[in-house]
Amino acid sequence: MKAGDLVRVKNTLSGDSMEMRKLYYQGTICLLIDVRLSDEWTHVLDRGTRRIVRAGRLELVNEGR
Repeated sequence: MKAGDLVRVKNTLSGDSMEMRKLYYQGTICLLIDVRLSDEWTHVLDRGTRRIVRAGRLELVNEGR
């Protein structure tokens, strides 16, 4: 995954915040804007809100061009 890709949260875990559960259950598509710390953490935009999500929790929807 790289900046510009469209992604969504592929699972939820106990202890997740309400926002993470909402992204998963609604299947919200987010824009990947940054990947950090050896590709482990990402920054995504969810309707204008910047969120930090582990890369392993995301699945690729569409590669950015």
